[in-house]
Order: sequence, then C-alpha cells, then structure tokens
Amino acid sequence: MSEDILRSPSSERSVIGCISLDAVRAMSVCGEYGVSRHWFSDATLAGVWSVVSAMPSDRIDGLTMTEECRKAGVAFGMKDADECSDSAGRTVHHLRQHVESMKDAYTRRLLVKLATEAKNMAVDGSVKSTASLSKLLSAMMKMQGALSGVIQREPREVYDEILSQLSKIRSGNGVYGVPSCIPSVNRMLGGYKGIAVIAARPGAGKSTFVANELAGACIRGMKCSLASHEMTEEQFRLRMLCEQASVCSFEAQTGNITDDNFMALVERAKEHSEWPLRISDCSMTIEQICSWMSAEVQIHGAQLLAIDYLQIITSSAKFKESRAQEVAGWMNLLRETQKRIGVPLLLVAQMSRSYEQENRKPRLSDLRESGAIEQDATQVVFIHRTEKDETSAIVAKNRFGPTGDIPINFDKRISRFSEIRQQSTVSEVGVGVPSWADVP
Repeated sequence: MSEDILRSPSSERSVIGCISLDAVRAMSVCGEYGVSRHWFSDATLAGVWSVVSAMPSDRIDGLTMTEECRKAGVAFGMKDADECSDSAGRTVHHLRQHVESMKDAYTRRLLVKLATEAKNMAVDGSVKSTASLSKLLSAMMKMQGALSGVIQREPREVYDEILSQLSKIRSGNGVYGVPSCIPSVNRMLGGYKGIAVIAARPGAGKSTFVANELAGACIRGMKCSLASHEMTEEQFRLRMLCEQASVCSFEAQTGNITDDNFMALVERAKEHSEWPLRISDCSMTIEQICSWMSAEVQIHGAQLLAIDYLQIITSSAKFKESRAQEVAGWMNLLRETQKRIGVPLLLVAQMSRSYEQENRKPRLSDLRESGAIEQDATQVVFIHRTEKDETSAIVAKNRFGPTGDIPINFDKRISRFSEIRQQSTVSEVGVGVPSWADVP
C-alpha cells in the first residue's frame, strides 16, 4: 500500500495558505468540518493550526500568523507563509476540496491505527476475545468522535450542566431558549430553540414577524444575524425602523409623513445604529449559508440567527434530484450546522395554497415542497390571518412543549405584531389552550 494516501501535504499547506489570505471565511469552513490539529500529518503545520485556531479570525494575516508562531516556538516564517499562500493559488475557492482531502487522509490514518490495534488485540492470548472486542468498539467510537470534532462527555458532566442551567432559570438569571417578544407566544414555546420555522402564505407577515422578534432580541442586548434573501438590508432596516417609531413605512417611503414622524425616525435611527444586528442580503448557496451561520457565531458572537427565507436559497450543484429532495438536503445541512453551533435559528418558510383553497387552518403538511421541514424543525409557528382579518400564531410543532393557537394583534400599517391585551375566555373554541398530545 502506498503511504502517500495517508498524508495530504499539498492540501494542508493550501488550508494554512487560505487562512493567511482570508482567515474569516477559511476558519468558518474549517469550523464547519470540525478540523483539528490531528488532521495535519505535518507536525509544523499542526503547530501553526494550534496557533491560528486560538486567534480571533478577523485579526489573522500572514504577518500576525508568523509572529504568533514565533512566540509559540513554531518554526514557521514569512517564507513558509508565502509558500502556503502560493499553494492555495491566491484564492479560497477550492478550500472545501482541500479540507475534504485532509479529512480523507486523516480518516485513513485512523483506520490504519484501528486495524493495528485490532491485530494486536486478536493475538494477545492474555485477554479474552470478548473483552478485546469491547475495547476495540470503544476505540472505534472515540475515533469517530475525533473525526467529527465531537468530544464525548461523561454523563455526570452533562447532568451538572443541565442542573446548573435549570437553577439559573429558577432564580431568574437564565433563560431556556431565546424569548419571543410576544408574551403569550413565549409562554407556549418556552423560548426559541433549535430550528424554529416561521411559516405563512405570501403577504401574511412572516418576514415582519421575524423582524419584530429580532428587534425584541436586540433591545434585550442579544447579538443577532440575519441572512435576507428576499429584501435588501436597507429595506429590512427601514421596516424595523418604522415599526419601532410607529410610522407607516409606505408613507415614509413616499414622503407623506409629518415633521414629528420624521424626527421620530431620526431618533430611532440613532438607537438602531447601536443595535447588535448584522444583516447579509447577498444570495448564498446552502453551503455558503452554513458557513455564514458558523462565522456569525464563532467570529461575531451571534446569539440568534435568522434566514428569510428557505425556498429562495440559491440552488446548489450538490443537489440535483427533485425539488423535495433538494429542500430535504438543505434542511439536513441546516440542522447539522445548528446542532454544532448551538444557537437558535429562525427559519422563514413558504406554505402551499391548499389550506386557503379548502378554507381551513394550516397544518404541518401544508409546509411547501418538503416534509423534511416539518421533520427537522424543533418548532413550527404558522402566521394565520382569516377573512375577517383576525390573526393568530399557531404553534403546530413544539418538540419540548405544548402546541396551540394564540390570538395576536397585527398592525399592518406599521408592520407590528403584538399581544392582545383583552382576550375573551378561551374555553369556547379551545383557542389558546395548549395541547401536549404531540409532544414526544
């Protein structure tokens, strides 16, 4: 067997070169794959990785990289950095290919190690074969964890973390999920967790609902990031600005507002400029979306992510099957990325016309184009407006809590969802009564 297949020197140099050229993007991709120093067969480059992975990504370049390596005792100078940059081809376009090549070589090294251990255990007559097999399986699981970048914790550690979090929540110093800005919605959801799908038909206000939630989170000081595929950053921020100032966005855009309204917008703009909200309005493929999610959390410290909206994510060459299979593939990648980064994602989605044509409330099967949206979502909230212009938030799925219908106010003029202060008793038609029937 050729030993060359167990090493990936060219790809390893290219990855380090990509980091020196565009650290923010390169470290985001590496984080997505779970790259560690063990992926490097070259000891020096493994040392370089240890150095750069401990540095803020937005402060890494060839000069700072070599300087920090010198301080850490890693023999890696500017000449080495230039050679790595040349190996990267002055572009990070093929970075994923380099990382996947490293992963393949690393996996093969793990297989060789595992096979060697298996052989040694098999010929060791002092140990029972069943014990050797058990030990081998344990080693295999640890290797799998190393390959995926997952560290298997002891159960006691997990329970300590759970109880610590519950204790903080009881004392009022912690939250379970990201709170909704609408109290009744928050009581039923218990806060946004995992992937929370916000779905509705066009014009029902799903983007507005997410804008309100982001505004509420920013007011609480939470760092938020939005990937807006439907509106430009200016359009989205104008909508949030008008909502907060209680000014009609259409009247603002046509100039039909009073001096007092304009001054209210000016004052709100000063406040909003300090909000910890980042908005990206460029078209992205699903892979780029996942890299964006990782970068926003790892580099900018985002505590809440949002994508508006799922069905207009740019198609990827990776998914060439039917539309349903394509969307299912997208949801799988989003779910895996969200699990890894651990930050809630508000995912806006379209719904089919069937429930409107049948004059009924929406249900999970009405999610447009793929059942995988329902399957992979942690929570699903429908924004439903009736012919009588009554609005409700329908919690159709809540993996960790109850479901039910919640009447809410929607002021379309200023794009604001809010709590209904005076609600009639809910026992008449069951509105607002949570159901635990679907909780697993």
